[in-house]
Amino acid sequence: MGQTLIKLIDTRIDPPSEEWVLMQEKRGFEVLHLPALWVEFLDTKIDLRSFDTVFLASPRVVQKTSSLIKKFNGNVWAVGAGTAAALLKEGVVSQEVGDSSGAFFFLEALQDKYGKIPAKKIAWLSAETTAMDLDLLKEKFSLHLLHFPVYRTHFVSYNENDIKRMKGPKKWFFQSGRAVESMFQWIAKEDQVECVGRSATLRLKQLESKV
Repeated sequence: MGQTLIKLIDTRIDPPSEEWVLMQEKRGFEVLHLPALWVEFLDTKIDLRSFDTVFLASPRVVQKTSSLIKKFNGNVWAVGAGTAAALLKEGVVSQEVGDSSGAFFFLEALQDKYGKIPAKKIAWLSAETTAMDLDLLKEKFSLHLLHFPVYRTHFVSYNENDIKRMKGPKKWFFQSGRAVESMFQWIAKEDQVECVGRSATLRLKQLESKV
């Protein structure tokens, strides 16, 4: 009898790459793609003319706003390497790139580096619901910041019987707090959970503390 593979449930919106799937299979996982969220792009009017800096919070923001960013003459900041790579594909070089640990630590690192945040007026392009309280960021770092919501995420609904049919050991893979919130009800006590990023990690701890 062969060893039972652990089902690795990838909850990201987009299907994983073939390379990523092969890498997980070599580690002994059977990859299942169950997106926790679906995206609704918003028709937010974005005017960057009065801003000296634009902050992009995800590759999905780049997908929607790349034509605007290409015309922008100020500084472009990316929350992490994935967002910076998405910008580079559009021919835009990020002046500052975070380590994907979140907006607070990104700004804190900039403050440590320069002595103060090197921006007068920031256009903050992200999802409608942010993991970080933007008002708190404004107060903490004395920022002149305006939020432009680029997209909205919605929970994907799954049938309980369909989830129960996934027999055997499972490992859940999350990259956002919203994804954790969407799928938390389906995580069994014996399941493994891998969170990438501060948002997912914190939300998991918050929900587990309420159980």
